[in-house]
Amino acid sequence: MEIRMKRMGLIAVVFSVGLPYLSSRGAGAEAGAGAAESGLDLRGKRVVEAVDYEYEIPYPGESRSITAGGLSGLWYAGEEDGMGIFYIVSDRGPTSRRIGSVPGDKPEDTRRNERIFDDPDFPTTVYKLGWNGEDVKTLDSFPLLMPDGKGGFRPATGIGQLDDDDTLWRPNSTDSEGFNDYSEIPRDAFGIDAEAILLLSLPGVNKGRPVFVISDEYRPMIAFFDAETHQLVKRLVPANTDYSGIEYEKGRGEVPEYTVKTLPAVYSQRRANRGLEALAYHSRDNLLYGFMQSPMSAGGKKSASELRRVIVIEPGSGKAVSEYVYLQSHGAEVDKIGDAVFNPRENRFVVIDRGSSGQYIVNFDFTEATNTLNIDWREAVGAAQPELLSRGELESALKKAGIRQPDQTTLHSLGTTSEHFESFDKPEGLALTSDALFINYDNDYLSMDGRPDNMITRFSF
Repeated sequence: MEIRMKRMGLIAVVFSVGLPYLSSRGAGAEAGAGAAESGLDLRGKRVVEAVDYEYEIPYPGESRSITAGGLSGLWYAGEEDGMGIFYIVSDRGPTSRRIGSVPGDKPEDTRRNERIFDDPDFPTTVYKLGWNGEDVKTLDSFPLLMPDGKGGFRPATGIGQLDDDDTLWRPNSTDSEGFNDYSEIPRDAFGIDAEAILLLSLPGVNKGRPVFVISDEYRPMIAFFDAETHQLVKRLVPANTDYSGIEYEKGRGEVPEYTVKTLPAVYSQRRANRGLEALAYHSRDNLLYGFMQSPMSAGGKKSASELRRVIVIEPGSGKAVSEYVYLQSHGAEVDKIGDAVFNPRENRFVVIDRGSSGQYIVNFDFTEATNTLNIDWREAVGAAQPELLSRGELESALKKAGIRQPDQTTLHSLGTTSEHFESFDKPEGLALTSDALFINYDNDYLSMDGRPDNMITRFSF
């Protein structure tokens, strides 16, 4: 399969309206290392040019009326046949509509504002893209495969695993009163809301054979899929995850031999659908860095925390080896990580930080940050979990306890970049090549007048 894409016009961006290089103090795998292993020198650099590339992808589900997209993550896998190769993954599927907003819904429906899943059997899909310097083309696409409990595999779905995941509703016809009818979709123990994608060969994983590593914002979860068969090898979930209390449909239940419960239990206290949004591979220490999308509800509070966490995992054992905490650097309304990638040249991570008041490219440096994995938070900051403290209280408590945050350095404000950016408010894929950064956007399976359905932007510094 090969779909030719259209290249959009060149957009030159002079960084005079962006942000200067502001600082807010606070050994590699084989597959996918490619030319990006050397990294980029971004110190003191500014974005001088951004080029948008429109592209098309096939819709993998049953409904042909839904716009293809919903894409998250972006991984650069080097060159192949003269083209730069990228991999990208779909999220859980088309769930943008809510009960109560659809013509024909019952006004007093008690399920108002709950999400409608317009294609409940939507298969989580990986797309392989090729870029030749002029345009982008789709080279391949395939579903990720989960165990079916009978010794085989079936396409992964985007349905939640447990009761604290989003409840999703299947649209039916009409009820006895003539209003739209919906039925609750049963849970899937291996359901995944995929967010980040990496292609790596990792010691101790899949006998060293290449794997796609996918992060999930439901649990959170990190899943490893054989790169050739696309079948699940293993998944990592929080230590207190319990699948025993759910009656799953046949073929969608837990298969224990694929589940490794090694992530710290506190990570199950993520805010709903705000789990591991970003996952990056540190090619010098061979560890995976998982960035929680938003402040967690650790300790039970769900309101105004501005503290986010990063968990560091040894892929072979699945065990956490480090944790870092940091306060949001762009205010309370910029509260979502989009994606992250390791930059070997600078020994830093490049991260998308986004929210309702801005979208930014940020450098993260963990070199001098304090590992908080085994810390007694009550002793250190006077609360059972740091998320229970206000920003002011936490700033003071962290400083008093000698806990250093990662250094955050803003590189660029995405709002200055593209004529289409205002209509693409969800930059959720970030890849690094030897001479540029690429960002992809999530369209929520929706078409909008005046913008392409799917787009990648190349940033030159």
